[in-house]
Amino acid sequence: MNKLDPCRIHGDRWDGVLNHEWQIDEPSEAELEQALLRLDAERYTMVAIVAGQENHLAIAGGRGRYVVCATLEDELWSLIVPATGLGTVRLNAGGQDGDFPAAQVVTLEEARAAGLVFLRTHKLDPGQRWERQ
Repeated sequence: MNKLDPCRIHGDRWDGVLNHEWQIDEPSEAELEQALLRLDAERYTMVAIVAGQENHLAIAGGRGRYVVCATLEDELWSLIVPATGLGTVRLNAGGQDGDFPAAQVVTLEEARAAGLVFLRTHKLDPGQRWERQ
């Protein structure tokens, strides 16, 4: 079995228009979960898991509505829940309001599961549906 490259998580903390980024090297699952629970779509709007040089998974939003996207080997993937319907949802992600397709807005449990699988394996959660962008 190959040893995975060390990873880190980092995120934002907004104070008005100023972003104070933070980082944890080789985080535990508990540290990732704490960071996700802190997301409030206002002051804390994004957590990214970075694995190696180019692969990452970002979870953004808060208050029960999250978007999850990943870059793996130069391909962009979004976690989707097609049953959520059509239209868009306005969400603060990465410190900016944006309109996201409703199918890309997931629950905290779905976002947490995707984040934990990526932290452990550096791969997408096979138990969820992903769409290449």
